[in-house]
This record gives sequence, structure tokens and C-alpha cells, in this order.
Amino acid sequence: YGVVGFLAFLFVLVGTPIDQFRAKEKGATGNTPCMTLWGIKEDCHSTKYEFTVGEDFRECPSVLRLFRMAEAFSIISILLLLAATALGVAAHFCLKSLKIFATLLLVVSIVTVGLVWIPMAYFYNHDVDNCLGTPLKTYFKYGGGFVIIVIGWCLIFVA
Repeated sequence: YGVVGFLAFLFVLVGTPIDQFRAKEKGATGNTPCMTLWGIKEDCHSTKYEFTVGEDFRECPSVLRLFRMAEAFSIISILLLLAATALGVAAHFCLKSLKIFATLLLVVSIVTVGLVWIPMAYFYNHDVDNCLGTPLKTYFKYGGGFVIIVIGWCLIFVA
């Protein structure tokens, strides 16, 4: 439980702040525009946001709700996976009875991490409320953060 749960925690922790979507026309390096859970960056390697999600999707409440849900559940998932890891390690070294609680936290984490990447995949593949006029996949590809979160989600099943 401890090691695989910790890996899932690390993947979700690392994937949360980085790009969910990256501009198609640009390469993977250099000044590449991207979209994270919290906003739009002109240079994905920068910490500077050109627009926050709230600014960019102010006129699209359905899209904004998808992002806010993913943001909230990413933070919840990080905390749950950290707790599951701690309980898993404690169960291994101290109290075997904690294993059931670690398992329960991992099961809940399957749902919460899913509620991070599934709304983003839906937004990527559908033009939600005609906000963009076309699905996001027309101009963007999945980013590294999205892939890392999905890998973290898959790791929870192994734990």
C-alpha cells in the first residue's frame, strides 16, 4: 500500500499544477502556450499566467464549473492520497488494523482523482455550451499534467 500509494500521490501532486492541454502547433519545448487547471500560460515553462480560468471562461459558467470541480478534487485527492500513504506505511510497520482505513481512502481516491481528469477530458472532446465554437481538441493536445494525473489514477488500482 505504502509505496504504490505514495507513487500515486506523487503523480497527482506533480500533474496538478502543470499543463492539462498544450497548443498543437507548437513543439514540446520552448515558448509553448498551454492551459492548466488554474489558467492559460503563454509560455508553459513559466509560472506567469496570462489569464486565470475565471477570467478566460467568465462567460462560460459550465466550463468554469468543470475547471473549479477539477481544481477542488485535485486538492482533495492529494490530501486523501497522502493520508492513505501514511496509513499504509503505519499499517506495514505498526498497526495492521490501519490497512482497512488505507484501503478505504484509496477507494475514495479513485473517485476523487477521476473527478479531476474526467471533466478535463470531457471539456477537451466537447464544445461545452458552444463556449469555444469547436472542441478544444481542434487546437490543443493533452498535456503532460493530464497524462501524469491519469497514470496516478491507474496506480491507485494497483495499490
